[in-house]
Amino acid sequence: MSSLSGAESCLRGALRAASSPVNLLPSLLLAAFAGIFLGLAAAPHEIPGGPVLFAPLFGVAMGLGSRFETPKQGARTGLLVGLAAGTACNAFVLYWVVGVMQSFARFPWIAALLVGALLWLAQAGPMAFAGAVSGALRAGGVPLALGLPIALTVGFAFVWQLFPWHPSVAMLPWLAWVQAADLAGQPLLDALLFAGGCMAVAAFDTPLGAAPATRAARSMLVIGGVLCLVAPAVYGELRLEDVRAARAAAPTVRVGVVQPNVSISEKHDRRLFRSQMDRLRQLTREVEAAGAEVVVWPETAYPFGFQRGATHDRTGMQAVLRDGVRGPILVGTATYGDGCAVWNSVLALEADGRVTGQSDKVRLLYFGERVPLWEWLPPLQKAFPCPGIYPGEAPRVMTLAGARIGVLNCYEDVLDAYGRAVAEDRPDYLVNVTNDAWFGDTSEPHLHHMVARMRSIETRRDLLRAVNTGVSGHIAATGENVILTDTFEATTFVTAVAELGAAEASIQHTFYVRSGRAFEWLAFVALLGLVAWAVARPRRADNDAVSK
Repeated sequence: MSSLSGAESCLRGALRAASSPVNLLPSLLLAAFAGIFLGLAAAPHEIPGGPVLFAPLFGVAMGLGSRFETPKQGARTGLLVGLAAGTACNAFVLYWVVGVMQSFARFPWIAALLVGALLWLAQAGPMAFAGAVSGALRAGGVPLALGLPIALTVGFAFVWQLFPWHPSVAMLPWLAWVQAADLAGQPLLDALLFAGGCMAVAAFDTPLGAAPATRAARSMLVIGGVLCLVAPAVYGELRLEDVRAARAAAPTVRVGVVQPNVSISEKHDRRLFRSQMDRLRQLTREVEAAGAEVVVWPETAYPFGFQRGATHDRTGMQAVLRDGVRGPILVGTATYGDGCAVWNSVLALEADGRVTGQSDKVRLLYFGERVPLWEWLPPLQKAFPCPGIYPGEAPRVMTLAGARIGVLNCYEDVLDAYGRAVAEDRPDYLVNVTNDAWFGDTSEPHLHHMVARMRSIETRRDLLRAVNTGVSGHIAATGENVILTDTFEATTFVTAVAELGAAEASIQHTFYVRSGRAFEWLAFVALLGLVAWAVARPRRADNDAVSK
C-alpha cells in the first residue's frame, strides 16, 4: 500500500509540473520555430516544407504542455502557443514594418519596434484563435488531429488581419497543388494542408491526439493524410492542361506596363512633377513603339490629379497624351472632389483623350490611407479636418480598347474576397496598380506579388501588375509568372494577355467565384459541431455513470 501511495504521489506531482507555466517554455519555443519555418516558405525565400509541417509542429507544441484537464486550461495553453507561432511567423515575414515606421512616420527605433510588435501580435490572431479553440476541444475529448485543422481553417478565414494571408499561398512553388483554389479558394487548400499534415503525423502516436488503437486505424490515418496532400496535385495537373488550352485559344491583347521607379521623396515633391511626367511619357512611347495596344501606369503615377467626373484628358504640360504618347492608357492617379475629398483612382483614357471609365480604390488601409472611426468620433474630426482618402462605392470593371478590365488597386490584389467580387462581372483580364516604394529594398514587394498570384488561379484570369518600383509582372491564369521585373529600376515590358472573359463557361466563372464563401461557412459549421459534441460529452459520461 505504501508503494502504491508513493506512486500516486509521484504521478500527481508530475501532473502538477506538467501544468505549470514553466513547462510551457518548450511548447512556446517549438511553436515559434513552427511559425518561422512557415515564414521561410514565403517570398523571397520560398523554401518548401513549411506549409505541410506547420500544423503538425503546432499540434506537437501544444502536446508538450499540460494534458488539458479542463477546457479553460486547454484554451489558455493553446492561446499562448498560437500567439507564439503567429507572432514569430509575422515578425519574420513582416520585419520591414519597423523600417517603414522609422522612415515615414519618423518614429524612434524603440517606438517603431513597439508598433511592429503590436502588429505582429495582431497578425497572430488566426493562430491564437485556433490554438485556444482546439485546446479547449481537446479537453472535451476532440483529438488535436481533428480539431486543430478545422480551427486553423476557420481562424484564417474569419479572424481579422491588417495584411490578410493564408498559409496555403506558400505552396505556390508546387504550382499544380494550388490549382484547386478555383474550387473553393485558399480556405479549401488550408484545410487540406492542415488535415493532411496532422493526420499523417497523428498516425505515429504523436501528442496530436489519442494513439490509434489498431493497425487499421493507423493505416486509415496515413491514407487520409496522403490523400489530402496528393489529391489537389492530381486535380491541379489536369486543370493546368485545361486552363493552358483555354489561354492558347483565347484572343489576346498586347499590354505595355510602365514601371517609372519614382521614390517616395520624389513623388511628393511638386518641383519634380514635370520630370516625372517626362519619364512616364518616355517609357510609354517605348512600349507603344514595341506594339502595346494598351498601356498601364502604376498607382497614383500621374502626379497632377484629375477632378472628379472629368471627361477628358488634361491640357498643356499636364496632359497625358502629348509628346508622341498615343494611348489608350489606364492612368493611376488621385481624383479630387469638393473641399479636401480625394480618391485613389484609375482612369480609362482613350486614344482620343476621352475618359471613359473610373475605378476608385474600395478597400482602404486604415492609419496609412484613412483615419479609422473618423465619421463617428468628433475629437478625431477636430484633430484631423480630413479623414484621408475616401473609399470607392464598389469594384469596377472598365472597358478600354475593346476589352473589359477588372481593376485591383494597391493591396486589393491580396484580398481574395475582393478579387472574387471583381471577377463576378466577368472581366477579360485583371490589372493591379500599386506603389510599393514605401517598403524600400525589403521582401515586401516580392511577398505582395506572391500573394497576388492566387487571384489569377481563383478567378482564372491573367493579371497584369504595374508597380511603381517593382515587382511588376504578368501572371497567367494558371498562376505562372510570364514576366517579372526587377525592383528599383525604371523599366517596361509588353506582353500578350489572354482575354478569357469570352472563353468557355468553366473559365468565365470558376466554381469559387460562383460559390463565394460557402466552404468557409461549412468549416465554421463543422467547428460549431465539434464544440457542441465536446460540450455534450461530459453530460453523456455522467448519464453512463448513473446508468451503471
